[in-house]
Amino acid sequence: MWFLYIPHKENMLGNELALYKSLREELATKKLLTFEDIYHMRDSLGDIEKKLRSQKDFSKLITYLFEQSMFARVDVKDVNYNFEEKKDLKISKLTLQLNIEGKYEDIRRFIYNLESGSHLFQLGNVKINRGLQNVNASLTLTSYLKAEQQ
Repeated sequence: MWFLYIPHKENMLGNELALYKSLREELATKKLLTFEDIYHMRDSLGDIEKKLRSQKDFSKLITYLFEQSMFARVDVKDVNYNFEEKKDLKISKLTLQLNIEGKYEDIRRFIYNLESGSHLFQLGNVKINRGLQNVNASLTLTSYLKAEQQ
């Protein structure tokens, strides 16, 4: 009796494997997401969410910027900020405009520390001007803050 069922089950397994292979090839040719892509993105989003601060942590974020400037030996000349509410996502987009001064290597170190640090920052609009003794730079940092829990 077992001999009748085993070939039938093997045939079903072969059909399932063939279907899986054809589906996997179709996903690859159409450049669609695979399960591995989805799991990788889920892990990446989890890492991003760990770095995402809440709106009440705004002062800590500014303190962090000044700490990093001190470690990199860069002078922060001024900081301007702007909040943009994203109500559908329950987050705020924070845009920071920084004007800094220091040696070129120190400015590079400051930027690297921000990009690889414990806070989530996106760097943009970097403008560097050579001064008499130091380099002046203006840069835009974007971060996102979670809405307060009610």
